[in-house]
Amino acid sequence: MDNRGVVFLSVLQAVLNGAEPEIPGSAWSELYTLCRTQNLMGFLYRVAAQDPSVPQETRSKIQKQYYLSVAQQVQQDHYREQIFAALAAAGIRYLPLKGETLRAVYPAPDLRFSCDIDFFYDATRRDEVNAILRRMGFVQEKSEEYNDSFMLGPVHIEPHFSLTDPQGNHARYYANIWDRLKTEDGVRYRFTNEDLYVYTLLHAYKHFFAGGSGARSVMDAWLWKKAHPTMDGVYLSSAYDTLGLTRFVAQFERLGRVWFGGERGDADTELLTGFLLAGGAYGTKQQAASMDAAKSGRTRGARFRYLWHRMFLPYKLMRLQYPVLHRVPVLLPFLWVVRWFRLLFSRDRDNLKSTLHAAGKMTKEETEEVRRVWEIIR
Repeated sequence: MDNRGVVFLSVLQAVLNGAEPEIPGSAWSELYTLCRTQNLMGFLYRVAAQDPSVPQETRSKIQKQYYLSVAQQVQQDHYREQIFAALAAAGIRYLPLKGETLRAVYPAPDLRFSCDIDFFYDATRRDEVNAILRRMGFVQEKSEEYNDSFMLGPVHIEPHFSLTDPQGNHARYYANIWDRLKTEDGVRYRFTNEDLYVYTLLHAYKHFFAGGSGARSVMDAWLWKKAHPTMDGVYLSSAYDTLGLTRFVAQFERLGRVWFGGERGDADTELLTGFLLAGGAYGTKQQAASMDAAKSGRTRGARFRYLWHRMFLPYKLMRLQYPVLHRVPVLLPFLWVVRWFRLLFSRDRDNLKSTLHAAGKMTKEETEEVRRVWEIIR
């Protein structure tokens, strides 16, 4: 972690603790970039408002980005209310996820802007949910293993028909989740404090191993646990063990204590901090490529394997994009070719270019560093 990271963390610590950090005049421009990529502009806006030494050009950029974030959040809140009201009117039970609930443990709502609206619902009502969103003007962009994705202008909706991957111990853990959820009206549900914490950590785990999860995920976990000190430790330990999260949680919680609780760090926490701050809110394609290599246990040929994986998506991912594979799996090679042409001759070509660019920038040193990160938390 470089000096920029130290100053960035001092901003987060100061706002959470109600203090005023000392920020060198030369650091403001880099802080702006880092807070923007980490989606934490609310923190920098508050600190800048109290510091008259902020360069005027940087102050204007901070204010503009903050107001844009507020405007997007207002739009999201507007559509969230409409969507949840429509689900309730149709008798579709749902569970708000992530941002809406986690925002409550931050000192102020504008410190935790959301990138999208996520909710979990009864999977048997998938067609109805998607129809509701289309009637509101949302356009479906894609389907993934456990959620669909819709857009309307800058508003992104992710309705989850499953809370996690459809196979393995994660799926078994959430198989009967509706029985563990709480509700007052039989339509809108909520997690117990323990299950929300487990889900928050599992979500961070998945993002982390896809390339990074950002500083906010550490704050989410730290603040939730701090606000709910009486959570059942035996229940949590059992959940971590079932989900295979025990080592990850230990390191992730320790990182929170180092960042915000005054605990002394070491080389491991320095490495994890540098990895999280380098990747923005959700990691980078370059980090994802290096993480793929780390997970395979081989750093030699990492660039080629990453490109191969991106070109030849596994069957379970391809069938989400091409449902005909459920009935005719032998079409997989043909549909790989169809997908290549779609990537080359559609707006997705920009994503393809960025993937190729990320693979091209992979270095042996970076891949080795990510391998060390993998060993710390896995």
